[in-house]
Amino acid sequence: MLPGIFSLVLISCINMGLMAVLGVNLFMGTFYSCDMNNIPEPLQGGVDNMWDCLDHGGEWVNAEQNFDNFWRAFLTVF
Repeated sequence: MLPGIFSLVLISCINMGLMAVLGVNLFMGTFYSCDMNNIPEPLQGGVDNMWDCLDHGGEWVNAEQNFDNFWRAFLTVF
């Protein structure tokens, strides 16, 4: 019974690794967003990109789950 479970875990880890590599290639750097806590309410609608965010006083932050490197992508896929 144990070798069957081990092979299932191994195949699952290989599959997640492949999905993580694919995710890094497709989505690296795309999960950033503007933290608008410091931007006044009337200006929040005009934030379209990183430079608008930084010009208005916001902070350009990355999401906790992202695909910027293999290990973070592996945890995101998991």
